[in-house]
Amino acid sequence: ALCTQVKTYVEPLQATLEYHHDGYAAAMASGDSSQALINTLLNCIGSFFAGSNLQRMRDRFADAIKSSAERKQLNYMLQAQQVQHSVSKLIGAGEELNYSSEGRNILASNSSVVRSFHYQTAYVSFMFRSYD
Repeated sequence: ALCTQVKTYVEPLQATLEYHHDGYAAAMASGDSSQALINTLLNCIGSFFAGSNLQRMRDRFADAIKSSAERKQLNYMLQAQQVQHSVSKLIGAGEELNYSSEGRNILASNSSVVRSFHYQTAYVSFMFRSYD
């Protein structure tokens, strides 16, 4: 289901989300919880950018974050927390991010997670015209 990211250039984003459901089911059937988690997160992020209901997205991201933490997939957990923060800001909840010490270490050392963090920060700043 990772190749679904390419399909979004051919099909509407909403139409590609079903592939992540299929990917999740196939990963769970084969016992690959890591790929199942990736499909869950890509589905959540795709749904967010496709314009799904924000309250529902906040709950879905909370479930994905919990699942990531249970599986000790901290990189994915941090990236999901960052998008969930964007969702919360758009809802008006204004919840602040609280990272664990492990999360802060990852943010300090993992360039992929840092890039995602800055992207989400820029996205929220753009949406609210709050450039600081």
